[in-house]
Amino acid sequence: MRENINRKEWITARPQNGFWAMLLKNENEYWALADPPVRLTLTEKVVKVGVFVDYEKGLVSFYDVESRSHIYSFT
Repeated sequence: MRENINRKEWITARPQNGFWAMLLKNENEYWALADPPVRLTLTEKVVKVGVFVDYEKGLVSFYDVESRSHIYSFT
């Protein structure tokens, strides 16, 4: 894991560059910005996303707060 990011240059959001992120496209298309990106199949629209980070294990997990369901994990 990187501890800092150069904010003066263009960086693609992916784990190799220090970004663990999800993308919502067209109001109904969810993506995990892995390398390569992973399209997520979710049955309901997510209103609030929770994030769990385990720095020692190198794990970042996203979950739907309202339904308490797992969305995606980066390892």
